[in-house]
Amino acid sequence: MLAGTAATVVAVLVNGHEIIRTIIEKPPVEGEEPPQNKYYNLQVRTVDEQGATCTELDLMFPEKLYLQAWIEAYGEGANADDGGPISIELQSGYEYVQLTECAPFTNGRTVLIEPVASAPQGQSDLSATILVSAPLDGQPFSAPVTIRLVRGGFEMKFSGGESYA
Repeated sequence: MLAGTAATVVAVLVNGHEIIRTIIEKPPVEGEEPPQNKYYNLQVRTVDEQGATCTELDLMFPEKLYLQAWIEAYGEGANADDGGPISIELQSGYEYVQLTECAPFTNGRTVLIEPVASAPQGQSDLSATILVSAPLDGQPFSAPVTIRLVRGGFEMKFSGGESYA
């Protein structure tokens, strides 16, 4: 980085994995104090009711699955409020899942991901994509989150039968 410049470092993390990192360098404005480095993280995670990371939803026997997104800010002058609002929207899988807003928390949002009552039957290898977006330090950032959709069920096995001749 050049002397006298400042940078904003933005990272987008999904379930603990960094998928986007961007450095935005800003030259100093003449006559003003040079800006300090700022660091922003858009954290996204999908969890079950117990809080464990989960990226799969059973359409037949669903347990609660939540997507949580929040902004973290570090560095002098960095403020998580500079990075809102967070947008969460379903990009694919409309016929299988729906998103329901939950109680908000400071600098973040939570949505419940649940099956649609009239989800089509049949296919077994499905997914839904949810796009999480936020303008961090004035720059738009987004991350797709893929949820695997499965159809649970019971497997019946018969044993101990006798054969008669």
